[in-house]
Parts: sequence; C-alpha cells; structure tokens
Amino acid sequence: MTPPEQRNKEVSRLLADDYSQKILVSTYSIPMSAQRLSRICQIPIAACYRRIHELEQAGLIAVDREKEVYKGRKVRLYRC
Repeated sequence: MTPPEQRNKEVSRLLADDYSQKILVSTYSIPMSAQRLSRICQIPIAACYRRIHELEQAGLIAVDREKEVYKGRKVRLYRC
C-alpha cells in the first residue's frame, strides 16, 4: 500500500471509531481539554489521550491553545 492509501485507511478507521467520533463532535464548536473530553464523552482517560494523539497525527484535530490552570501548569485545549 502506498503512503496516501495508508493515510486514507487510517483516517477512515478513526472516523468509524466511536471514541474518535465523540471527540470530534465535542471539539467541533468548543475547544476542550483531554480531561474534560474524557469526562463528557465517558471515555477512559488513557484511551482519550491515545485517540487525541491519533487524530492529531491524521490532521483531524489540533491544539487550539494552551491554558494555564494552576501554578504554571498548562492544559492543552483541542479543536476539530
């Protein structure tokens, strides 16, 4: 399989995945952190981070901005 075919197959797999769909729909209008996505979508946090990483690699989601939450600790907000 050529690289474009592999990428298309990966994007198709992600779009068919229930967790990925929930993440994409939730971040369409409002940027959200992985922790909030995990809570709202009822996705285990490890699976949520894994899907976010895969969606980033596929170009379907990106970091919208970073927000400082506590004593210099920053949280990334993702947007579809």
